[in-house]
Amino acid sequence: MARQEAKLLPGPYFHVIFTIAHEVNELAEVIPCKIYDLLFHTSADILKKYGRKYLGGEIGFTSVLHTWGQTMTRHIHLHCIVPGVALVKGEGGPQVRTSKKTFLFPATEFSEDFRNEFCKRLRQMHQRGELAVAAEIVGVDVEAMVKEMESKRWEVFIQAAPNDPKIVCIYLGRYVRGIAISNYRILSIKRGRVRFKYYDNRDGGKEKVMSLPAVEFLRRFLQHVSPFRFVRVRYYGLHHSSKREDRDLCRQLMGLSEKEPTEAPKLDLGEWLQSFLPEDQDPKQCPFCKEGRMYLRSEFGGFTPLKAKLLSMLGIPALGAVVG
Repeated sequence: MARQEAKLLPGPYFHVIFTIAHEVNELAEVIPCKIYDLLFHTSADILKKYGRKYLGGEIGFTSVLHTWGQTMTRHIHLHCIVPGVALVKGEGGPQVRTSKKTFLFPATEFSEDFRNEFCKRLRQMHQRGELAVAAEIVGVDVEAMVKEMESKRWEVFIQAAPNDPKIVCIYLGRYVRGIAISNYRILSIKRGRVRFKYYDNRDGGKEKVMSLPAVEFLRRFLQHVSPFRFVRVRYYGLHHSSKREDRDLCRQLMGLSEKEPTEAPKLDLGEWLQSFLPEDQDPKQCPFCKEGRMYLRSEFGGFTPLKAKLLSMLGIPALGAVVG
């Protein structure tokens, strides 16, 4: 079965990046889930609030968490796809409003509101005692840290929508399964040191080379492994799975006849292999004898508790398992 292409709404698609102050990095070392969840919830609430304020209705967006910079130091931020499309349900009946390609929300006001709301919620967590143990471990005065964060200027980056919205989706798609560093950036591993290239954004994006002791390289890399079962790609508003009917209503109001597919198409293994193999190569031909035919016997699913237990009995640690 051929892979179906996602149907985008005929409106501008913006790339929005939320970045939090580095003062909170020490807490994130100890309680990453709480800090990351706070970033997700705060950014989502601010986006929904501004969608109602400036577009008059409900918007949808997809957020992807990243915790690294070019040199793999901790740099916590969210990449978001935000269509400038809102579904407005009023007395006169539902309607769709779209933003301009060059303007989604006022960046200065938006950034200040995000900073203030994040700091307010972090302070409330501290007052409820949720940060006490973590603050003691890393030796942080949370109240002083929050005041320092509030005194700084935060900037939420809102990129003007390109003419083709697929550009934003393809760009963000690369981040969905991204890791802290790609193989092509690693230049050498010799004498206990790792050399890799990076782009220095503070120096006009120039390509430079950094050399780190292997242990430090591993430490930086491993601090960006997501906590066990943490969801780092999330969908809100019209993008949420529960809003399928509202998305179909938007399509109808915007003159699109087709609806969303009711379920994701199942891709045939042979067709998937053929998509990247040479045209004259049969994906079901045995790669060794070149004569035999290969057939699908079974498929592997996720690691259920039973599978994890069996792996443990064999001495093979499953993802997230604690090895004694």
